Amino acid sequence: MANKNVTLAMPEKLVADMKVAAFQQGTSMNAVIRELCEAYVGKARAKDEAREALLKLIDETDGQMGSGRFDREETYSGESRFDKFKAS
Repeated sequence: MANKNVTLAMPEKLVADMKVAAFQQGTSMNAVIRELCEAYVGKARAKDEAREALLKLIDETDGQMGSGRFDREETYSGESRFDKFKAS
């Protein structure tokens, strides 16, 4: 894949600190920035993929919400209210 040059504007102190940190790690500032950008895009892609998988699951699932409802007395009784929703 071909590379494209990009111009960044960063505070001088940050650039100087990045150069030192990159040198100490045996890499270049360019490589550090590229890795950070790849991680950033990777997170965005992962979120998109998770969203797509969830939407697909919603579309393909025969979800059953059940017919049970809580009434006021059950809600405030302090006893277990969820047993009636368990699958038999």
